[in-house]
Amino acid sequence: MSNITKIIFIVIALIAITLLLVLYIVPNLSARIETSKAIETEREDNKAFRERLRELLLERDEYNALNAKYQKFSLELPSENDIEIFTDEIYDIAKYANVSINSIEYTEKSSSVKVEEETEILITEVKLLLEGSYYNILNFIRTMENIPRIVAIEDVILQSTVDEYERLSAYITAEIYYKI
Repeated sequence: MSNITKIIFIVIALIAITLLLVLYIVPNLSARIETSKAIETEREDNKAFRERLRELLLERDEYNALNAKYQKFSLELPSENDIEIFTDEIYDIAKYANVSINSIEYTEKSSSVKVEEETEILITEVKLLLEGSYYNILNFIRTMENIPRIVAIEDVILQSTVDEYERLSAYITAEIYYKI
C-alpha cells in the first residue's frame, strides 16, 4: 500500500469518526445540556417555592398567635354579659377554695366606659356572700382575680361570730366588664 492510500484511509477514518461524533455524541450532549438547564430551573423554582412556603408558614404562625390573643381578650372582655358562665366559674372557684357561697347578686351599673370611638364597655357589679376559713377566703379572692375574665375586686369585708372564730363570713364586691 502506498502512502497516499494510507493517508486516504486515515482521512476516511477520521471523517467517519467525526461523523459518528456529530451524529451520536452531539445530540446526546445537547439533550443533557437541556436536561441540566431544566434541572437547574426546577431547583430555582423549588428554592423560590420553599422560600414562599417559609413566608406562608410564618404568616400562619403570626395568624395563630394573633388568633390566640384575640381568644384570650374575648375571654377577658366578652362581647355579651354571660352571667351564667361567670357564675359557673365562681362556683368552681368556691369548690376549689373550699368556701361556701351563700348568695351572688348582680347589678348593672348605669355608667359605661368608652374605650375607643366604637367600643363601649358596660360594668356589672357582683356582690358575693360566702363563708370559709381566712386562708380559704384569701385563696378564693386570689383565684377569682386570676380567672381569664377581667374582674376588679372593689371591696372585701370579713366578719366572724363570737362563737366561731375559724369560720368567717366574707362580703365581696367586684366588677366585671363586657363590651357592647
